[in-house]
Amino acid sequence: MDRKRVSGISMLPVVVLLGLVAAGGYNYHRNWKAETTAPRPYKTYSQADLEALLAAYEAENAMVEQQYEKARGKLGQGREGGMLGENIAAFEAAQRHSSASRGLGVKLSMQQTATGELAAEIEHRKGEADVLQFHLKRLLTI
Repeated sequence: MDRKRVSGISMLPVVVLLGLVAAGGYNYHRNWKAETTAPRPYKTYSQADLEALLAAYEAENAMVEQQYEKARGKLGQGREGGMLGENIAAFEAAQRHSSASRGLGVKLSMQQTATGELAAEIEHRKGEADVLQFHLKRLLTI
């Protein structure tokens, strides 16, 4: 066999390996930068505080969810006929009930979002505890 051909064949794995190392380094740097610039509102809290806050939010969520379901369950019954004053009073009562129900829905939604952020922060910290898996995730996540 030709000497040039043998050296070219033996260089192919080296070139492929260098390409993989370069791609891995680029990917690691890109993921590291994305992690450091991502907003983490609970980053400064201790782990114990996070867990206590998450438990409190979950208890509050359960209570507000019950109130919300109870408020949604009380649908207004429309009436036909009646005097104009009675219809206006019934409309105002239905409007107050609807506003209160929407307010509970907004509160529940905001608390569920905060609960999700807390859970995400706790999961992120668990991922940082396993150093090898943490770095492999940075290296291999596309």
